[in-house]
This record gives sequence, C-alpha cells and structure tokens, in this order.
Amino acid sequence: MLLLTGVVGTLVACSEELDGGAGCPSLCPEQNIVSNDTLLETFIAIDSTVSGYPAIGSESFLLVATRGDTLDARAVMRFDTLTQRFTRGGVDSAIYVLDSSAVLLQLDTTGTKATQPVTVELYDVDTVAVDTSTAAVLALFRPDRLIGGKTFAVTEIKDTLRVPLQKDKVLAKLTGEAPHRLRIGFRVQSSASAQIRIISDDGGASNQLVYDPSPDTLVRTLTHSPASSTPDDNPVIRVDLADYQVVARSTGTSAGSLLGVGGLPAQRTFLRFEVPRRLVDSSTIVRATLLLTQVPNATVDGADSLTLYPQVVRAAVELTDVGRSAGILNPPNFEIDSVRVVPASGGQRAFEIVGALRDWKAFGPTTLQRAIVLRSSTEGASAPSVLFYSSEAAPELRPKLRLTYVNQVQFGIP
Repeated sequence: MLLLTGVVGTLVACSEELDGGAGCPSLCPEQNIVSNDTLLETFIAIDSTVSGYPAIGSESFLLVATRGDTLDARAVMRFDTLTQRFTRGGVDSAIYVLDSSAVLLQLDTTGTKATQPVTVELYDVDTVAVDTSTAAVLALFRPDRLIGGKTFAVTEIKDTLRVPLQKDKVLAKLTGEAPHRLRIGFRVQSSASAQIRIISDDGGASNQLVYDPSPDTLVRTLTHSPASSTPDDNPVIRVDLADYQVVARSTGTSAGSLLGVGGLPAQRTFLRFEVPRRLVDSSTIVRATLLLTQVPNATVDGADSLTLYPQVVRAAVELTDVGRSAGILNPPNFEIDSVRVVPASGGQRAFEIVGALRDWKAFGPTTLQRAIVLRSSTEGASAPSVLFYSSEAAPELRPKLRLTYVNQVQFGIP
C-alpha cells in the first residue's frame, strides 16, 4: 500500500550565528554564518512497506526453523546432476550399491538457536509442478517422502553438519527412471523453539551431496554441489533455484498501515522525500536526522535484535514502480550507518542520513529519486520484524526530519 502525503512546510526551531573570517582574512572576508535548525513534519511523498525481497533463490542464508505458532521455515536444495558411474581398480562400472550417503551443510552459527535436541529431517521434494510453486513443494513434506535425517544435541550443532540420507532411496534416484536427480527439502523438529541458518550457494557456501559407491576405501566418494536443471526457459531463475527458502507459516509480515522491516517473507520500508529544494540544493546541510517512532512487535525471543541498513535508492525519477525502485540501491553503510534495534521495544529511533541529502544535492533533482530504503542485514534469513508508524499515524507519531544547515557562503577576496 502506498501512503501519500503532501509537502506543506517546515518548522524552524532555532538559529545560531557563527563568526568567521579571523583565520584567513585575505581570502575569507569577515561575515557571520547562520546555522539553522529545522524540523520537517511533512516531507514524505511516499512511504510504503514492500515485500518480496530477496527474490527466491537469491538468499544469502536459508533459515530452517520451528518457533511455535509464529514460524515454520524450510529450505530446498536441488542436486539435478548426479554421477551414475564409478571406477574401481581401473574398471568403469554403473553404480549398483551405495555404502553411505549424506548431505554436508555449512551453518551460520550466529543464526542457530536451540535449547533442546534438534532433529533435521530430509524429504524428497522432487515434483513436476511449476518451479516456484511453494504450495506444491510444501505438500511433499510428508512421511512417505522422508529420505533421511538425524537428531543432534545442542552441542553438536556447529559450523558444519553431516545429515545422513537413506542410501537405498538415493540409489533408486541413480538407477531408476530419468530424471536422475535429488531435490531435498529441509525441516527441523524440536521439543522447544529451534532454528538453524544454512549458508546458501549465493552466500558463498559449498554445501554438498556425497555418496560412496563402494566399501572399498580406494574408491573415491562422489560429491555434488547444488545445481538446478529447470526451468528450461529462464537461466537466471534456474541458477537461483539451486537452493532457496520456503516459508510454511509466519506471523512476522503483518505491517498493515505501519512500516515494516524484516520478517519472513522479508519486508522493506520505502521512503521517498520531498524536502524543499532551497534546503537541499541551495544550502549546506550539516546534519540530517530521520526520526521514526517504533511500535513494539512481540517475537518468540524478546532479546531478538536486527541491524537495519538505511540505503540510498539509485532508481531514476522516471521509475514510478515502488517495488522495483526499492531494489535499486547503493551498498549498505555507504552513505548512511546501520542502526541496531530490538523489535520488542518501542520509542523514537534516529537515523543519521546527511550522506543521502549531500548525494541528492550532487546529482540534482531531475536524475535520481530522493528516496531511501530500510532493510534488515539478515533479510530473508531472520524471522523478527521491526515496525514503525507511517505518515498516516497521529501527528506526534509520524516520521520527522530534523535538519541543521547553513545558507550558501560566498568566499573570495572582496
């Protein structure tokens, strides 16, 4: 939903005179520099919550979690290219038996949360349904599709996990009818809330499917990295679907009339500014503070926290699609520093965005949108979400922008 407001003016809080000229009298004639503090209460052209980020398959992490009634997150890895032959004693042979088989996972331990033993379950989620159909994949997480798993003590969940597969079911994939591929769905079960965070292919991991075609120690173990062979008509999506996130249940994306950041599926907050041009283009901004009022948002763990990245939008002014604009950004921590917040807390939060206004002045008003996006540093891999009041809230709760600026100063020899 797009929330539109008009620009109606500013409130000037105070001004301060700064004497100058004493340090370089020949080049800087004696003059007074007036510093102005201005609070803008209506400066938002558009504020909106945008979902759908990151795109399916482009996640850096895959969250596999069970957190009561609030979250059930799963993941899928595709191994669509399987070796069906092996060599022993110089003789090539088709695989006819397996000595062992497993999936090797690399974990982001900062995203692991468990107080009781955790069972990692593996399911065969191969289907001929549309590749991006979440409903079709979730329907295959059922007992007759279980193909592996293991229960781990909390102390066993480290940066790598080896989860065994049922070797007879893997062998059937190798020797049965085509397609000879294995698509594995990951789910966790525990007597308490639990989660693991798998580093994805896009995140730089080297998760692997391994199987041993012979008990002979001289025969090498065969290894495969995630790879997808479909869809045939879209190579970009085909690469992305090597591994991807699946959300079965989540209550973290109900921003409504509020502005949301984070959650699963992930949300971003888009803010397009209409700051008077005389302030941005004809003055020197010394400080700019975006003030947002946070709404407490309950999570399973009250200590959950998120790092928020305020990022400058790099979309052209002609692009009116907010969803697309929210995906064209400068890197995080480029012009604006990140802010750490606790979703369960409330109150006013300050974002120092002077770098954004200086950037807008440099590019002028007709090239790039004057907008920023707030997104989570663990976007798509963390369940908690942060909520802020929008420009539709009561006046005292709406976003505000505090500016400290000086009018342009003319330098030179008089």
